[in-house]
Amino acid sequence: LAPNLKGRPRKKKLSFRQRRDSHSKTQGQGSSSRSSDSEEKEKKTEETSEESRAEEQAFLVSLYKYMKNRDTPIERIPFLGFKQINLWTMFQAAQKLGGYELITVRRQWKHVYDELGGNPSSTSAATCTRRHYER
Repeated sequence: LAPNLKGRPRKKKLSFRQRRDSHSKTQGQGSSSRSSDSEEKEKKTEETSEESRAEEQAFLVSLYKYMKNRDTPIERIPFLGFKQINLWTMFQAAQKLGGYELITVRRQWKHVYDELGGNPSSTSAATCTRRHYER
């Protein structure tokens, strides 16, 4: 008999920071010019990440305010599969592909779903993604 794998816990993936830290530990110390270059890059990425966090926060505040004014407040963040949707990432992916109307006309909701990191074998991904975006 085959083992019952249904509901079996999966191995946790390392976050980006943990992967980067473990990767840097395996490599030795480079020359001082390399380390100063990497420090400058890290400072730039920190600045841009702070800016993007501020943008994300502003977006979420305005979204929640808009939805409340429309009498359809966001009570809980929606899920796709077993994964909570990052509304900012979803919005950015939709804007990158041209916005709601263009994505709907071109039938590209599956691409938005893929950007959110969904399961590629899901058959209802496009419809679910579009409905969540509409809400």
